[in-house]
Amino acid sequence: MRQPFLNVHNPLDELGRRLMQGKLEERAHPGWTVAEALSALGEFPEIAAAPLPPVAILGEESAPVGRIAVFHGAGTNGGFGAADVLYRAGYQTVIYIHIDGGEAEKLAAAHPGKNLAISGHLASDMVGINPYLNELRRRGLQVDSLSALS
Repeated sequence: MRQPFLNVHNPLDELGRRLMQGKLEERAHPGWTVAEALSALGEFPEIAAAPLPPVAILGEESAPVGRIAVFHGAGTNGGFGAADVLYRAGYQTVIYIHIDGGEAEKLAAAHPGKNLAISGHLASDMVGINPYLNELRRRGLQVDSLSALS
């Protein structure tokens, strides 16, 4: 049987990343803190409904945000390599959807004073997926959800 296949996950990760980055840019103000950035992410219903809120795993929530990047998509969180490049390029805060503990330890050792926050995998995915599902529904398609976040 010939079955067409379309992967929509990666493009929707990019949509979610852009929405999250945009939200952070909207809320940014001089002197804002990591806690305020994480609170801004909590304005997304998907993140607000998640069982665990976004959390800073490197740095302090009271630390200044500085230049911030949301790194989410293409099936990876970026691990040590992506955050290392971002920190070297002048970013103070990086937001991943998740990270391996060993990778986080390497980042802490290599970049003391930098901030790394975790936004949560499923909730962050849904920030990009839900607009797509809503558009499908708007066009009259039936969408069955298996998650309370959609």
